[in-house]
Amino acid sequence: MHLRPWLAALLALILTLGASACAPLPSLSPAVFEALSPAQQRALPPRPAGSPDVLIFGISGRCGPPCQAPQDNWDYLSERGTLKAVAAVFEQRGLRTEVEGYAERIATDFTSRRSKLPQRGILDLLADYQRLTNGLVLGRSNPARVIIVGHSHGAVWGHYLSRLFGQVPVAALIDLDANCVAWNADHSAETVAATSAVWQGDPQRSPLLACSNVRIGGQTARLKDLVWPNVSVNLEVQSKRLPASGGDVPGFYVNYLFDLTSNQRPGGDKASIQTFVSVHEDHSGVSYPGSQAVQWVTGQLSKLPWLPPLPIPALPITLPTSR
Repeated sequence: MHLRPWLAALLALILTLGASACAPLPSLSPAVFEALSPAQQRALPPRPAGSPDVLIFGISGRCGPPCQAPQDNWDYLSERGTLKAVAAVFEQRGLRTEVEGYAERIATDFTSRRSKLPQRGILDLLADYQRLTNGLVLGRSNPARVIIVGHSHGAVWGHYLSRLFGQVPVAALIDLDANCVAWNADHSAETVAATSAVWQGDPQRSPLLACSNVRIGGQTARLKDLVWPNVSVNLEVQSKRLPASGGDVPGFYVNYLFDLTSNQRPGGDKASIQTFVSVHEDHSGVSYPGSQAVQWVTGQLSKLPWLPPLPIPALPITLPTSR
């Protein structure tokens, strides 16, 4: 019997989900984040002069049909200007930023048919994150602030990244409608095995676990919904549930994907987690810089307590006229 390609793919996905549902839940130990005391922080050497004050890592998600994911995934958060909008919150206050954007594919430099620009993948993200946080965050008296922005699958990677590097403090983790559809289909066991050195061969560090339910602290939770202790603030966006006009951003009247589960801390509380449901924007629409979702995010970022105030605009000088 020969199945149509789309039907074969659907059956494979159903079998994968069924097998994962029957498997025993992995068990994780609650993460421990050891923040330095003010005295310990002051005793460290400062960052190099002129280095960025804020590091922004943006991770785009899975491209939709007719795009072929993950081969053609691309860094649309950069191309749409979404990461630029986030960076503007800090730059308007005189802070230096470094913005890095990535496509959602376990690969290094590659090309996508959806973009004319070269793409950087998850392996580039992991290398950059380790390099930049080792040099500008850890062991510094004035560490750069880390901001992670992810959309759809990219938000799942954001949670994974914050857990993989659990001793790196994250000032803000931004979820734009995190979603796990086709996660294991896109990230095959063969791909993960070929790059196992990145995860140190540890099953608990494998990205295949990133969308799994786990037992932690006596409760069951999905890893994409857990906010780890090294994350100071989590801003979570969920797209519309009911049919509605998309307003000023592209999107469908009826939404096709949306996140229904609010985030939580490993202990079950929601400390420093804020959730916004965008009632007019679909799964794709919440990723655009002009969306209500991103405007809510930038508004919340502007309230971070460590931000310097906005500069006061200079008053115009009016010279007296001679008579």
